[in-house]
Amino acid sequence: MNNSVDERMIEYFLREIKRQCEYVFASVNILNDSLEPNGNAQGVFYALQNMFTSLGNISKILYPTVNYRARGNALRDKLEIREDTQFFYNANSEVARKYRNILEHYDEYFEDWYRDEENNIICECNVGPRNMIMIGDKPAKTLRHYDNTNHSFIFLNDEYSLLPVIRETEEIYNKILEIEGERFGYRQE
Repeated sequence: MNNSVDERMIEYFLREIKRQCEYVFASVNILNDSLEPNGNAQGVFYALQNMFTSLGNISKILYPTVNYRARGNALRDKLEIREDTQFFYNANSEVARKYRNILEHYDEYFEDWYRDEENNIICECNVGPRNMIMIGDKPAKTLRHYDNTNHSFIFLNDEYSLLPVIRETEEIYNKILEIEGERFGYRQE
């Protein structure tokens, strides 16, 4: 396998990252529209699932498997990606790609979670403060929940704050726009 990285290939990957960033922004817009008084919870969770798919795709491009590490390194260098990024991935990290993986392999994660939890009352697809539904003195088992008070997604009782990864997505997107501006001979101000 040829692991060399050329500039043309990097340009194609930058365009794909840019496209995935735009999908994240479209998901944020759908999410916000769904939170309006006449919105609906289904739109919220549709937007979240699509957002995590795109965030996971960005992560996979920036942090590929071992055979493609040179490409990941080149892209991260070009985009000046920090080491503490929300896009870094390993099995124990609390980053967007973990949630994309859980959503993609929902059946396995759900079955394990269901068997490990104590109560059998499951709250699903709710929007509001995380503690809005209590079973006795404990929060209900949460399959899917969007806490609109702090912009976090709760899935299988794990909570993920969306604002940091959305900010990083904007930073990456703006850096790509800057690179494109330099390549085409103009600077965006």
